[in-house]
Amino acid sequence: MTQPSVPESVSRDAVVDFCKSLGLDPSDVQGLEFSPYGLYVTFFALNATGHKISDGRDAATHRSFVQFGEEASDDDRAAPE
Repeated sequence: MTQPSVPESVSRDAVVDFCKSLGLDPSDVQGLEFSPYGLYVTFFALNATGHKISDGRDAATHRSFVQFGEEASDDDRAAPE
């Protein structure tokens, strides 16, 4: 069994740009996990003033699932007349 080749490293800038392209604030994202049907995003839990909440050892987190949607066709992307 072989494993697909993977890069030796990924730049932080590439990950930040990816988060931003999804509309996510990179500083709120603790982790990303792909599945066949969508993307799991683990966010840092924030209090009402926007500060990270501790779980006693580390920053508390919560996990959300973002389902993959259908790709827009070229016709859907065309500028309105």
